[in-house]
Order: sequence, then structure tokens, then C-alpha cells
Amino acid sequence: MKKISKKMNITEIARRANVSIATVSRAINNPEKVRKETLQLIQNEIEKSNYMKNSLGLQLRTNKTYTIGLIHTSLEMNFYSQIAQGIEETARKQHYNLILCNSADDPEIEEKQLQILFEKQVDGIIIAPTKYNLELIKKIQLNGVPVCCIDRIYTGLKSDHVLVDNKISTYEATTKLIAKGYRHIGFISAPTSLFTGAQRLEGFTSALRDNGLQIDEDYIQFGDTFIDSGYTTTIKLIQNPEIDCIFCANELMALGSLKALNDNNILIPTQMGFLTWDNPPWAQFSNPQISVIAQPTYEMGAIAAETIIRRITSEIHTYEEPLEITLHAKMIDRSSLC
Repeated sequence: MKKISKKMNITEIARRANVSIATVSRAINNPEKVRKETLQLIQNEIEKSNYMKNSLGLQLRTNKTYTIGLIHTSLEMNFYSQIAQGIEETARKQHYNLILCNSADDPEIEEKQLQILFEKQVDGIIIAPTKYNLELIKKIQLNGVPVCCIDRIYTGLKSDHVLVDNKISTYEATTKLIAKGYRHIGFISAPTSLFTGAQRLEGFTSALRDNGLQIDEDYIQFGDTFIDSGYTTTIKLIQNPEIDCIFCANELMALGSLKALNDNNILIPTQMGFLTWDNPPWAQFSNPQISVIAQPTYEMGAIAAETIIRRITSEIHTYEEPLEITLHAKMIDRSSLC
């Protein structure tokens, strides 16, 4: 077995090039300040030794790691993968790296991830929060790490937020369903402990009320945002023969719901209308194509990255009031609705 060589550092590079450690450091970080001959000598030694620059020195000099932590729910969701892409690409252009964490909407996992990101000394955290780690997030902020919430508001937390207008968009979509003639709409809601869950449910019930329709609690089922709950809640809804449309509060529950309808030979849209929040690629390639409420996901991520870097790089912004940036989601009417 080939022996693994010891880790190369600037001390060893300096010894091999017969120069000072300070000269090697300047050659790496400020090469324009080093004589051409000396710089070439040091670069030759670096190439021969396969030396890789360690970011620890930069961190010690600047008190920054140039990293941002992102805690999201699940990359299974196209929604969060598009947000992550917007954050990563925007951060990279400003020379920041991204650490991805998946909380699965579990407060205990979220707590551990917050602690790890703080211990890793990230410069800022972007989070789609659960409802149960408010004090820990406040403590992280008090220790100089700015936080930006994305997709969800955390009541009681003074931080920047990047959101969509969940209540208004759900209200508008429900009103369009009613205008199409649907009168018995089954709604599969996310938990109301989540900001988005509560807002979307409120938008749905408000639209029913304002259009003179009765709010039937049997028409509203609660999932946990994941596929299996979409399946089980749909099975409950279709026990009622009056249900003429199903409206899902997110894309994963929509997948489970569609499987339940297929398993029970219920045809879309002739027997059941179908609408979901989020706009995953499969929605436009399925047969029939699924009507959706599309969010500006990449833009949300890009704005969140710009916002957190703005907080990181300027002390003045530490004292500014939190920003709440709200974007609009739009309904895309495809062939899953009559």
C-alpha cells in the first residue's frame, strides 16, 4: 500500500524554498508584493508538493469563514432545490460557500444543525424554520451571526424574511376553482404549526367564505408535508363522493395524493379536478399535466443570499430594521382542471 504523505504546510514550503514563512504567505495571498524570482521559486515548490491553501489563515486574519449555512426541509422537493440553487449561485459570485442541511421539519434535527453551523463559525444562516428553536436562534444572533428566514416567518424572531404571499395566492387560486364550477373542494393542508400551512389554509377558507360556500371540516385533511401523508389524506377525502376537486398544499403531498387517486381508478380531470402548490418538473410532464401554484423559487434564494451577505458585510446593517420581502406566486392552469 502506498504510504500517505504528511500534510503539507507553509512552514515546509518555506524550508524547501529557503525563504521565510512570511514570504511564502505573501506569495500565496499577495503575490504582487513578492519579487518575481522568489515568487517563481515558491510556486515551483508548491506545485511539486501538491500544497493546498488552507482557509484557516484567512479566517484568523479576517474573522470570517466566507461560508453561509442553509437549513431547508428536504431536497426531495423541487421547491427547496431551486431555492438552494439560487442561494449557492448568488453566494458563489460574491466568494461565499454554502453548507446545506436538511432538517426534515424535525425540531431536534434542526437544533443540532443550528449548533453545528454555529460551531463551524458560518458567517450567516438562512433557514426555513420549524416552530421550536426560537431561543437558540436568538442566541446565535446575539453571538454575531445574522439569520434570514426563507419561505416561513418565525413569530417573535427579529430577522430578515423572504416569503411568498401564501394567503393571497391560495385565496386567488381557490376563487378560480370556484369560478370553474368546483363546489366541493378537498384541501390537503400542511401542519398549521408551520407558517405556510396556516397561511394557505386561511387563504383557502377565506375564499370559500367570501364566495358563499360552506366550510366543511370533513373536506380539510392535514398532512405532514411528505408523500405518505398525501396518500392517506386523499384516501379519507375520496370516501366522500361529493368531493369534486383536490387542492394540495405542497408538491410531495401532491405526489402521494395522485398515487391514491390512481390506485382507486379515479380519473383526472373527468372525475376529479386537481391543483397543487409548487411547480415541480413532473407536473408538466404527467398525463394529464398538473395545474400548480408556481413560486419564484430561484429568485427567493438569490434574494435571501443577497440579504444575508448584506448583513454580514456591513456593520451598519446590523442596526437596521429587519427586511420582509414578499414575492407573488401565480397559478398555472393546465389540463388537470376542467
